[in-house]
Amino acid sequence: GLIKAKIFQIVSMQKKLKEHEQRLEYVIQGANLGYWDWDYVNHKHVVNDTWLSFLGLKRKDIDELDKDWSERIHPEDKMIAQKAVEYTIKNNLPYVIEFRMRHADGHWVWIEGSGAVVERDENTGEPLRLAGTNRDISSRKNAQKEMLFLALNDPLTKLPNRVYLKQELEKRLIEEPELCFLFLDLDFFKNINDLYGHSVGDIVIQEAAERFKACLTKHEFISRVGGDEFVIITTKSQSVILSERLIQSLCVPFHINNEQFTLGVSIGIAIAPQDGESFEELFKNADTAMYVAKSSGKNRYAFYT
Repeated sequence: GLIKAKIFQIVSMQKKLKEHEQRLEYVIQGANLGYWDWDYVNHKHVVNDTWLSFLGLKRKDIDELDKDWSERIHPEDKMIAQKAVEYTIKNNLPYVIEFRMRHADGHWVWIEGSGAVVERDENTGEPLRLAGTNRDISSRKNAQKEMLFLALNDPLTKLPNRVYLKQELEKRLIEEPELCFLFLDLDFFKNINDLYGHSVGDIVIQEAAERFKACLTKHEFISRVGGDEFVIITTKSQSVILSERLIQSLCVPFHINNEQFTLGVSIGIAIAPQDGESFEELFKNADTAMYVAKSSGKNRYAFYT
């Protein structure tokens, strides 16, 4: 009778355990969580199907026995993942990190990974098993990236905006002893908006932005700061050559909707530190110099004095 009771107890315990396991599996699936289990001693990884689906993989695509998933981690994020595991082992605390992994088709997937040591050697305390979950957070990351782009760039030309320009200038003022602030304003642009409407005006702005961009070297920085106003950061030695190149870039007429017109550009130049050591000063003084260029007959450049 005792043996029978013991067997019944074991069977009911196994049943309960199975129910718990199933419930856990439902929770993991419902939360769309990838689950991983790592035999730390023999370096064997077990992952669930959801985990594989994040990377565009199916069960048949992988050799289950010893898959080193760290190979798929983005080179810039490998150190983060490695340090997280080391921290968890040393401090016996779980970790939560964000990193990128390579999808089967080559693009990078943003993962939020958490993990903990789930089994240690009773005598030595050495880690035997780690386990945890992964979530695909790519859509959240992309939304953040998009929001950041919209905050720092002009939607029409996709060029950096005034906020981005200020950040960039302040960073460069620390690194570079002498830099030049070019303030560009299109000549006769108001006429185009008045005669042909804003949609044509927008196309002109986009094309002018492309022409200006084509004049720049990798080190130079351009931003759109207003309707038909642009600012370029360059070096003192390049300022004259670049200004001439920018004026030249608008000599070829614009062809839009069977219309043809030619524009000019007036450029004001302020040099740091002599004409200002802050964004506000350089902006104001380059703007002043630009008005001097305009009143001297347009389509030319003038230095702030």
